[in-house]
Amino acid sequence: MLNDLLTEQTIKLHQTADTWQEAITKAAQPLLDQNAIKPSYVEAMIQSVHQNGPYIVIAPQVAIPHARPEDGVNKLSMTLMSFKQPISFSKDGKKQVRLVIVLAAIDSMSHLKALKQLTMLLSEEKRTKQLIEAEDLASVQKLIDQFSQV
Repeated sequence: MLNDLLTEQTIKLHQTADTWQEAITKAAQPLLDQNAIKPSYVEAMIQSVHQNGPYIVIAPQVAIPHARPEDGVNKLSMTLMSFKQPISFSKDGKKQVRLVIVLAAIDSMSHLKALKQLTMLLSEEKRTKQLIEAEDLASVQKLIDQFSQV
């Protein structure tokens, strides 16, 4: 369930970052703190964008960095981090992101339900905007809870 993964410990609001690499690193930190991922996973996420471009920007203002389970995932986990200012994930400046959601999957299946719930949550621009502009954790958790039952 989405609300099992996105908790008080893994949601951080109104952060700052100068580069997309810094944004991914910051967003992954709660998972490193919990030993859910290894530092090699953060490196793999960054390397993946270097190799494949900003494919992780899945919607306006939203990026979901991830890598392969064997790159250093210890347990299924996820973080959500909002940023005060947009961060450019592309050289041309077209991929501006304010919401970074790190996904760490242990296999090709176990994360699919939470990912489906996340997709439904982000399917309306209004809700994405609410997540980005949320002033407190409770309002973010309320939105997440609505989609954790689906």
